[in-house]
Amino acid sequence: MAQEWHAQIDLANAELDKDHLTEALDLANGVIIKIQEGNTSSEIDQALFAKAQLVMVNVYLRQGRYEDALILIDKILHLAEEHKLLEAKAKSLHLSSKANFLLGAYERSLEYSTKALAAYEDIGDEPNQVNVIGNIGTIYLSLGSFDKALEFSAKALTIEEKNGNKSGVARLIANIGLIYIELESYEVALKYCKSALELHDELGEKSGVAAVTANIGLLYQAQGASQEAMEYMLKALAINEEIENKSEIALITMNIGCVCKELGNAEKSLEYFNRSLAIYEEIGAKSGIANVLGNMGIVFSNTNLDSYDDKKAEEYLLRAIEISKELGIQSFLIIFHKHLAELYKSENRWKEGYIQFEHYHEIEKEVQSEEANQKAIQLENRRKVDEAERDRQVKLARFQEQEKILLNILPA
Repeated sequence: MAQEWHAQIDLANAELDKDHLTEALDLANGVIIKIQEGNTSSEIDQALFAKAQLVMVNVYLRQGRYEDALILIDKILHLAEEHKLLEAKAKSLHLSSKANFLLGAYERSLEYSTKALAAYEDIGDEPNQVNVIGNIGTIYLSLGSFDKALEFSAKALTIEEKNGNKSGVARLIANIGLIYIELESYEVALKYCKSALELHDELGEKSGVAAVTANIGLLYQAQGASQEAMEYMLKALAINEEIENKSEIALITMNIGCVCKELGNAEKSLEYFNRSLAIYEEIGAKSGIANVLGNMGIVFSNTNLDSYDDKKAEEYLLRAIEISKELGIQSFLIIFHKHLAELYKSENRWKEGYIQFEHYHEIEKEVQSEEANQKAIQLENRRKVDEAERDRQVKLARFQEQEKILLNILPA
């Protein structure tokens, strides 16, 4: 039976690689049910049980069910400790890092990545060691440490290039593209994103294609190129709908709504916002809910659009502010307080408008003070990133030159 269950788990992972989430989940569940019915505690069966659960965790993460994923990860870690399942332990720590990252808990994500790296080193799993090193680069990017982000991404990229792992190379090139987007070096960022896109497409990796396509859309949006942004976002949305990646569907749908808003198409904008809101509410992503509600309130508050509705505008903006306060997202609060103040002003509700402007100015002043300190850091990080990238390119050129020399020396 163990051999049959092992084959079924392999098939589940194959379906997962093809982004067939329903099929992967059904196959993994089938193994779990059979092992539970057999009521066996053998080490082999428990290892297979953990592997099947790990498939489920991966499905949950792609569906945006992050809390469900963390609950199941805790169970797998307990099982791994009890039965000394070292591989399951390493993979669980790795996935815990990913889940915490998706929830925005970057420091905790970094902590679990460090533990996962040590666990993979203990069992000699080099491919996953490289994967974690690249993930650490992504975490540092989210923390704003661009030099560290490039350091870890470049380190992982060098190993993947040496090993000839095209999938890993594509993922890491995309990560470096994101670093340059954050640094507002859009031309360089686009070069990396398009290289990653070509590789993911060549390998048939739909989730990778979708992620990079969405990033290119955001890159164009940041530059005010709305039509190009819409083109790439719609492509990314179609792929994510095909592979049932709910969290990405919600995010891209909201971003498309923002582009429609910028183009002055209120009806389409609200249509996309409502679709995004429904998904965010389904998966319980509060920051997404706040963002969409606030954007809807802004559309309803625009007196130049046919969608103007002061009652709905107030309702949505107040709900967005409440959730944003709960989560401590100051960037949202600045925007939503300002738009609510302008709404009250347009209705001659001077006292309420004054209070909202006070909130807006107070938070903006606090954020600007922080940003002033961060600006110097960002400029220094930009310098370090450029230096590190030039160093990497020089080393790569030297390595390639050495290979040519060896090829000329070695006999045919």
